[in-house]
Amino acid sequence: SNSGNAGMLAVLPAAGFQAASPETPGSPFQCLNCPAGRPLHYFLFPRSLLNRRTNDYFNFPAVLVTPTGFEVQTNEQSARHVIANAIYEFDRRWRLLRAAYSDGYWQQYRSVRRSQPQLGLPPAAPLRDQPPYVLAWSPRRGWRKLYPHSPSN
Repeated sequence: SNSGNAGMLAVLPAAGFQAASPETPGSPFQCLNCPAGRPLHYFLFPRSLLNRRTNDYFNFPAVLVTPTGFEVQTNEQSARHVIANAIYEFDRRWRLLRAAYSDGYWQQYRSVRRSQPQLGLPPAAPLRDQPPYVLAWSPRRGWRKLYPHSPSN
């Protein structure tokens, strides 16, 4: 998502799956010639601090359907760095249950922090510095932030 500066996931209906992203009217990213339909759900996965400071490509989500819901892994990659992941676990009711960076993310974070001190990456605190939230949109509720373990999700 260019407007969200984030990886995105759109959930489309099986029948009539043509839809455009739910951009704010007047946004420079609003598609004026797209189909009128909207997705059933739309998620934005924010870029990590490492991804933003290194100015690498967007994070690219991959989806795995599980017996209890689905998991999204965002792959943050570039030509200079190995792939690092953020992992998001959702239940069948579209609630965000957990969000965490992978061990590989933290290895890459420490490596870049050592090799590129000019980026100003702070010391990593893996239990505290997890993905903060996911932005979610649905036709019924509009935009909202989903936090892990939040009952209002």
